[in-house]
Amino acid sequence: MLTGFDVAVVRHVEGGLLVGGAATFFADDRPDLVADPAEAQALIEASAAAFNADDVEGVLATMTGIAVLWEDATDVDTTHRGTARLREFLTANLGFTVEYIGAPLFSGPFVAVPSRHTVEATGLTYDGMYIFWISDGKIALQAYAQQA
Repeated sequence: MLTGFDVAVVRHVEGGLLVGGAATFFADDRPDLVADPAEAQALIEASAAAFNADDVEGVLATMTGIAVLWEDATDVDTTHRGTARLREFLTANLGFTVEYIGAPLFSGPFVAVPSRHTVEATGLTYDGMYIFWISDGKIALQAYAQQA
């Protein structure tokens, strides 16, 4: 048996075309892979606080050394892996706040959380969904799917 989430995003493109992308996150349904809800909640809140403070090292402290940050869960080319690459990416791209706008949903080692990003420079907001894979008390994957 497997546990996890499917994410599908459909975007409207000028001219009336709809373009979709999807990602599936799944793991074996084993008791040793289940994220503890209280620990996972504290971890993702610490990660959001570090993002909101533009604290690159604070964000990295919530992640495993081999973590993957996936900017757009429907585009495999937007993944960043490992501490050095994540540090480089985060240093260049922080400048937004993260707000969780709904209750987290847990499935095995995964946590899905509705969220809102606000770009500090412009005030523009984007709603989306974070998917976290929690492994050994750290974030092993942080993927984001954004509403167009």
